[in-house]
Amino acid sequence: MGNVTNEGEGTAYNAGLHVVAYDKGALEVNITVPLVNGGIYGTDATTDAYVAPYGDTITQFGSLGSGGTATIVVWIYHEGNATNWTITPVWINSP
Repeated sequence: MGNVTNEGEGTAYNAGLHVVAYDKGALEVNITVPLVNGGIYGTDATTDAYVAPYGDTITQFGSLGSGGTATIVVWIYHEGNATNWTITPVWINSP
C-alpha cells in the first residue's frame, strides 16, 4: 500500500506497478497490476481461483495526469516465500 505521484509534465497512460519478488535467487512473483485501491491478485491460475471469492481482480489500467496522485492498496497472493521485492511504476506516454 502507498501512493504514486506523476511528477512528469504529461499524462501517464495505462499506468501500473510491475512487481517482482525472489526467494534465494528464484523468481516467485512477476506481475503487473493497475494503480487501484483494493485490488486482489493471484500470480497464477491456482491462486487466482483461491482469491476470487474475496474481492476484485481489477484489470483495467487507467491514466494518471501530471501532478496527480493515486492511492494504491493491492494484495498479491502467491505460493512460497518472497524475500526480495522490487516494485517499479510502468506507463506509456500516449493512449
